[in-house]
Amino acid sequence: RVALEVVPDAAAIIRSMVTMTYTDGRRLREVLPEDLYWQTAEALEALGMPEPAYRDFKPWAAVTLLSVPPGQGDEFLDLRLYRAALAGGKEIAGLETMQEQLAIFDDMSLCDQTALLAETLATRDALPTLFEDLTRAYLAGDLDALMARRQRYLADGDPRISALFWSTAVDSRNQRMADRMAPLLDAGGWFIAVGALHLPGAGGILQRLQERGYQVRAVD
Repeated sequence: RVALEVVPDAAAIIRSMVTMTYTDGRRLREVLPEDLYWQTAEALEALGMPEPAYRDFKPWAAVTLLSVPPGQGDEFLDLRLYRAALAGGKEIAGLETMQEQLAIFDDMSLCDQTALLAETLATRDALPTLFEDLTRAYLAGDLDALMARRQRYLADGDPRISALFWSTAVDSRNQRMADRMAPLLDAGGWFIAVGALHLPGAGGILQRLQERGYQVRAVD
């Protein structure tokens, strides 16, 4: 049995595509400052997206696409795990719904979405190095290094936006996912996969599980 942050099935992907776009006639160009819009357009088109593909985007939708380092391929890890589980006839569960996950960004004010987009563009060149460092720390089993690298990256940006992103996209979700892991762990037989930055630190999933009385250890 396999549990992921969210089950990336066809219904979830359709929901995400609908939620990422304005349905009231607004356009990305209309809601962003002109200079920020053209920076965003240039970055998205460098990813192979023509203007019709992103013109209805909400600012946070552009953030999600621009937060992935180039050259990572079209199949993200959650989707690969999901397809492997399907092929193996596994029972599959999500720790969150797609609606819950998207609400993290969709509930942000336009001002905060715009600030997050500007921050993403300003720091985007550092993403390949950041992901390489995070991957190296994870593979070494060094969760302290994982947290330290994350903190250095956030320290380079706007403190308010960094704090907002971390509290909404990580901390609050850690609590929710730990709560929903508990019955799966009690039942046994589940492989549970979450993003590495949800694991360490105060308020991380590992600490939350330990506080519930679970024993946590690394497995080679």
